Amino acid sequence: MLTITTGLITIHSDLVQGDEYKAINPILTEEKGKVPALSFQIATNNAAYASIKNGDLVTAEEDDSVIFHGRVDKITQDFRKVKKVDCVGEFTFMLDTVIRPFEAFTGTVQQMLEALVTSHNVCADEDKQFTVGTVANPGSFEFTNEGYSSTMAYIQEHILGDIGGSIYFDGPVTARKINYRYAPAASTQLIMYGQNLLDMTNAVDYTDMYTVLLPVGKDGLTIASITGGSDFLANEAAVNLYGRRWRVATFEDIDDPQALFDRGMEMLGQGAAITPAMTLRAFDLANLGVGIERFEVAQIVAIYSEPHGIDMALEVQKITRNLLNPSGSSIMVGDPRKGLSSRVQKTESRIEQKAGRGVGYPVKRTDLAIDVQNSLNMFDLLGLSVVNGKVYDTWEEE
Repeated sequence: MLTITTGLITIHSDLVQGDEYKAINPILTEEKGKVPALSFQIATNNAAYASIKNGDLVTAEEDDSVIFHGRVDKITQDFRKVKKVDCVGEFTFMLDTVIRPFEAFTGTVQQMLEALVTSHNVCADEDKQFTVGTVANPGSFEFTNEGYSSTMAYIQEHILGDIGGSIYFDGPVTARKINYRYAPAASTQLIMYGQNLLDMTNAVDYTDMYTVLLPVGKDGLTIASITGGSDFLANEAAVNLYGRRWRVATFEDIDDPQALFDRGMEMLGQGAAITPAMTLRAFDLANLGVGIERFEVAQIVAIYSEPHGIDMALEVQKITRNLLNPSGSSIMVGDPRKGLSSRVQKTESRIEQKAGRGVGYPVKRTDLAIDVQNSLNMFDLLGLSVVNGKVYDTWEEE
């Protein structure tokens, strides 16, 4: 059962008869690294038509569980006077509050979030306040703020940007919690040919590949004294396959030639590690109401398609849910490493500075798919069939 409300006004309810309590085409979109968005349309006879405005709080609940909470960001009206309402998730409440400069301190992500939420709540309206919920992250980090920024921007840059992980919200509307996870969870669903796999594209991205590396250390240090004159390293096997593709890597924290050589060799081994940049679309079987847990953004999900020779684990990157027509919903799954290079480049200097001060960073796990292998036969047991017809060898997003 779906309900969408703004304040005390019901925009949509599956339980209430009458067009005045019906939204048109409500779509919930969740994407990694972005704020969730809810959009819907309302006709002139909808109960909220005359009063809804930018900034109003909107909540969508499904079977008494909050699936979206946020505020109206944009309202447009077409020729028939039908209004399209675009809403953004509650993380944007933290755009309204400011974090002042503070000196560096070392602590956990939970300690930092608690301090940020406390500061936010002092400045925010009561209905836009939070408490800190579940925070899963080992180790301590160094945090600082040299200037002024919004609370949301600080979390995005200094927690999600520098450390990684994801933010999510839960709890009743009157007591919302902000939560943080570092390592992605494993999905209890899998994506399988002939069950819920819709379409697929598979390509190799050579953008970030290199076969020759020139490492440079502090004050222009090179590895010439270690190699006997050469200042670069080459992956000969990769050179034979792909040719000579150069990359310069600067390590300002290294002042020893042997350490520079070792770091360069480690980085060189990663340069030619080419993996397919695969993106899939799949149907979430939880939409059929068969007691299966929904896919969530940033989950690792097992993918199996015998005709395509695929047996691997990928990350849920985007979920689009048509709240009134589940057959029109889909998820997109891709390589979790794809698209990370720009974020790494942006934060590389901050990470190197913190590493030089002895701040440790946890190692990302790559073995999470093991946890879902026991569910490979789940859908055969449920007797589910192919969804939406055909499986395509290639797919282009509209």
